[in-house]
Amino acid sequence: MILIVLGVVLWWKFGPATKIDAAALRPGLQIKDIIFWSVIAFAWTGPEAMGFMSGEVKNPRRSIPFGLLIAAPAIAIIYILGTCGVLAALKPSAVDPSSGVMQSIGHAAERMGWSVLTPVAAILVAISCLGSCGAWLGAVARIPFVAGIDHFLPPAFGRMHPRWGSPVAALLTQSGIAALFIFLGQGGTSVSGAYAVLVGSTVLITMVPFLFLFASTFVLYTDPVSADIVRIPGGRFTVLAAAAIGFMTTLASAILAAFPADDEPNKPLAVIKVLGLTALMVGSGVLVYVLGKRSAARAE
Repeated sequence: MILIVLGVVLWWKFGPATKIDAAALRPGLQIKDIIFWSVIAFAWTGPEAMGFMSGEVKNPRRSIPFGLLIAAPAIAIIYILGTCGVLAALKPSAVDPSSGVMQSIGHAAERMGWSVLTPVAAILVAISCLGSCGAWLGAVARIPFVAGIDHFLPPAFGRMHPRWGSPVAALLTQSGIAALFIFLGQGGTSVSGAYAVLVGSTVLITMVPFLFLFASTFVLYTDPVSADIVRIPGGRFTVLAAAAIGFMTTLASAILAAFPADDEPNKPLAVIKVLGLTALMVGSGVLVYVLGKRSAARAE
């Protein structure tokens, strides 16, 4: 809200720092612009986390559609108006990809003589990042938690905190892996380069399971046979068309995520890092699954 309000005031008093015309609104087809499309696709992920926590959703048949009805347009509005706020404060070439929001707020607040807003915004951004991190780790932690219950991971993963009811082992393990990725991403590059590598590897790792999800639709989908299952309008055709579009979008995003940024000084190293971190994550998952199957077979 601070960014949007500052953008409106700047736009009204001084005009936008970025010239807005037909040429500026036309999507660019340069490599750097096309690469960014993968990040846009990644930005719309998140609703799948409801599946991880479905057992904890109260009245899911009402809560989930209602939540999506509120969240989807709200997110779109925030992205569009927030971007307008950034463009009102700075030219696109001057925006730092890793801190553009704070950079725009600081520049706009200083220009308006409202510098007191900058530390307030910084505190809010920090709280937002902690909340986002907590939401992602808290939701995804249900996967290793269930894996611990099914003996694919050590039994500690399947235990909940006696007071808070949270999967402690899963949360701590994920935090440790995230810290390791940050450390590996910074080797041999700048802060901006490390940020680009982490974004690229995060996008690629996130897209891999979506490829399997969309592809499995063509094999596993059947028309609902139970009265309590909601049938999607259009039936099989709608589902398969959506799966095909989703698969192609995901595949393109995964490929583009491996491309290095234009300003990356060591492009081969950046590509190796993105692919290496992805292989490390996927490979560790395969290893856990194989060992877990053997453990389960011995237990039976």
